[in-house]
Amino acid sequence: MQKAGDVSNTINIGMLGHGFMGKVHSHAYTVISHIFEDLKIKPILYAVSGTNENELSDFAMRFGYKYYSTNWKEIVNDPSIDIINICLPEDLHEEACIFALEAGKHVLCEKPLTLSASSCLNIVKKASEVESKTMCSFNYRFLPAIRLAREII
Repeated sequence: MQKAGDVSNTINIGMLGHGFMGKVHSHAYTVISHIFEDLKIKPILYAVSGTNENELSDFAMRFGYKYYSTNWKEIVNDPSIDIINICLPEDLHEEACIFALEAGKHVLCEKPLTLSASSCLNIVKKASEVESKTMCSFNYRFLPAIRLAREII
C-alpha cells in the first residue's frame, strides 16, 4: 500500500541555466504535485549547470539538485538524466537543443526557442529525426495578469 503522495516512477531533470527562468522551472518541479495530486511520475532535480560557480553551488543546494556543473554538455551527457530543461540565454538554445536531442534526451526549451526562423527549423529538423519528446514552454500566456494586460492593450 502506498502512502499519500508516493509515486512509483521518477524522471531525472537536467536544468541548463540557473538564472531567473532556471529558478522558475526548478520551483515548478518542486511544487507540481501540489497542483496535480495524481501524478504518476515524480520529477527529480538531478543536475544543474551555470557559469558562476558560487551562485550555482548555492542554487543547487537551495533546490536540492544532486550535483552541478559549469559545463552544460556534461549534464546533457549524463546517462542518468531523462529530460534536459533549457533555460540558457537564447543564443545558446539551438546548440543545446540539438546537442540534447543527439544525446537521446527529451527536451523542454524556454521561450523564445531561438533568435531566428532558420535556427528554429534546424531544431525542428533534428527533432523529427529522433524519438525524443520536445516542447517549448510558453508558461506566461495564461497568467491572469498577462491576460488582463492583453485585454487592456
